[in-house]
Amino acid sequence: MTDYSAGAIALATSDELAASFSADRANRVARNAVTSMNVHAAARDVSRMRAYHDTFRVSRLRTGKVTNQRHSGRCWMFSAFNVARAATMELLDVDDFEFSQAF
Repeated sequence: MTDYSAGAIALATSDELAASFSADRANRVARNAVTSMNVHAAARDVSRMRAYHDTFRVSRLRTGKVTNQRHSGRCWMFSAFNVARAATMELLDVDDFEFSQAF
């Protein structure tokens, strides 16, 4: 038979370690936190969460009127022009702008 007790911690040593662990208040608080909730919640750093600012601002592009391709099969061209049109409207400071389809 195999002797599984080789290298095992003695019962007295185990009791000493448990008593030493329980004597420290920080250890008790950590143990209570981990046993009353999941480890991920207990390990969460609240100070980092307080420092995180999730406020942001998005500005809407002026789009102008919708350009109708009238089933011409050139949607790729119209989509490219729509991107360029927003930048052109911003550059020229106009409310509406349309590229010539022949362009």
